[in-house]
Amino acid sequence: MSFLLEELPYQKKAIDAVVGVFDGQQRNFFHNPFHGDVQPNILTLSTQDLTANKRAIIAANGLTEGEAHLSLVPDYCIEMETGTGKTLVYLRTIYELCEAYGFTKFIIIVPSVPIREGVLDTIASFGPQLHRVYGPRLHAFEYDSKKLTEVKRFISGTDLQVMVMTTQSFNSDDNIINQSGRDDSPDGLSYWQALSQVRPILIMDEPQEGMDTANITPRIEALNQTYSDIKKRQEIGRGLRICRNQDGQRVYDREDVTEGEEINQLTVIPNETYETFVTQYQSEIGASIKPRHTHKGKRQGEHLVRLCEAQFRSERFRRFWQRLGQRTDYTVHFDEEDLVAACVTALNAIEVPRYEAEIVAMRIDEFTATGERAVLLGTDTQKLEACFTPMDLIEELSENTQLAYPTLIRILSAVTNGDQLVRNPPRYLHEAGRRITRIKLDEMVRTIDYRPTGEMFGFDLFKDVIPTYRQIVPTPNSGVYDHAIIDSNSSPERHFAMQADGDPRVVCVLKLPDWYKIPTPNGNYSPDFGLVVTHKNLRDGAELEVYLVVETKSYSSIEELDPDEQLKIRCAVRHFEALGVTTNQPLLFHAPVDRLSSVVSEEPAPAKPAPEPMGFYAPKTTLAETLTQALAYE
Repeated sequence: MSFLLEELPYQKKAIDAVVGVFDGQQRNFFHNPFHGDVQPNILTLSTQDLTANKRAIIAANGLTEGEAHLSLVPDYCIEMETGTGKTLVYLRTIYELCEAYGFTKFIIIVPSVPIREGVLDTIASFGPQLHRVYGPRLHAFEYDSKKLTEVKRFISGTDLQVMVMTTQSFNSDDNIINQSGRDDSPDGLSYWQALSQVRPILIMDEPQEGMDTANITPRIEALNQTYSDIKKRQEIGRGLRICRNQDGQRVYDREDVTEGEEINQLTVIPNETYETFVTQYQSEIGASIKPRHTHKGKRQGEHLVRLCEAQFRSERFRRFWQRLGQRTDYTVHFDEEDLVAACVTALNAIEVPRYEAEIVAMRIDEFTATGERAVLLGTDTQKLEACFTPMDLIEELSENTQLAYPTLIRILSAVTNGDQLVRNPPRYLHEAGRRITRIKLDEMVRTIDYRPTGEMFGFDLFKDVIPTYRQIVPTPNSGVYDHAIIDSNSSPERHFAMQADGDPRVVCVLKLPDWYKIPTPNGNYSPDFGLVVTHKNLRDGAELEVYLVVETKSYSSIEELDPDEQLKIRCAVRHFEALGVTTNQPLLFHAPVDRLSSVVSEEPAPAKPAPEPMGFYAPKTTLAETLTQALAYE
């Protein structure tokens, strides 16, 4: 027996809300050639258009923008109770979007095989009736790694198609769908990469986490390079909402739930700009809630890190913290004319290689037990032509650089190498975004002005005992605390702490607390270590204290860091310079630190003028490199 379609007002209201989001969208047609065999959904609306449509829908439903969680993220949630026909609602929404705008590529993502089977059963049950109502037939199929021809049809076809799949189909790099270079790969891409070019509309069924778009979308369309901590918090925070059951009650995981089977689980697949942020963000969360603290399924023990009273109350640490603990604030003075001019120059220097194919002719003369004997007949290079999906240059660059539309219009209007752009627009835009971002960051650092506020991170902020589930390294010799608390995955921090505590020249080592933050235009920045190093002059035997602030990394070039972290470190240099000005003792910056020996020489100090009394070193990998640089002077 088949259920009959009914026109229910609340279902129609939900469908109309989604269709209304795309009001003004031009209808999709597939008569134009695209890159390879891909036939994508094409969105012609700008972010501003979508936001205006959403605001109209929110107002029509009597909601405030806060209640509706209005954001620029292209993710829309229709909340419906079980038994109200949510599966049928999103199936009808698919037909309505196809009818109104010509969108034909949809992926339904479900958390489990039973839910997948239920979706396919609903499609089979209502398919004939939906065909009679709307006209086009819906080709629906379940993703099967053994039947990739269906995926190829989804990528290259122009008919209305729905692919239904579980999260387990793609949540590992080992999944077939994530493998590139296969013989059956479309245009040499992995199937996920090809699907990202299709720009499918994703429908999350039963999203109760861990199936938020923060988890799913990165596998289909990589997260934008984001240089704002606020935007990152918004994106990550969307996946941290506790789910609710059918009665509207929040659902919490049991304390003994098996790792990997949690209901409230967020998986972050970060790019470079997210890696450091997520680590710091998780530490902040752990300071206010009780996390599970498991690693590979094994529960980690709680550690108690204790203040070393003698070191904490010593005169040398007090002098050190009086310098280091000063707070600053900053102002940035942007000159738009200089920014535009620099960007135009940088973009005009972009050269995009042409599409070319190298043709090799071989003749196989003989097959043997060990292989074949072939003769090279010749080679040739053939220039290729390609067509690309239309794109909004201003919108794409604005998303990737966070510059305002008028500024980007001025930049692109003055660019003269349009021939390079048309060779390969996506590649040109990628390089243009990278260059503009670099210039913007350099301009920010060049014009930033730090001033001491007269306030300090007080000595009262140091707790007598710090409970932590993070990894610790013992620092019994010179630590302000008996252990240094380090990030779980930071081998450089671990090695640096061990080296510092074991070096006789280091008389005080402090893993800087999480509350020690330096304000920057890109969010707060926290260096890793503070050191007090003694330096003895061989000429007169005088001993000098040298204060060091160190950022540890596994590599020793600041250029290897992502732009987000580079900006923070370079701003920190200006912060420490400002602190040096207040005492007429300039602060130094050497980047990056990867060994202790690079900042303090292994040999006794020669009879030369004393080094500067304080320095900031970032990033570094070992203590030796840091000390070598710190005590290297003319």
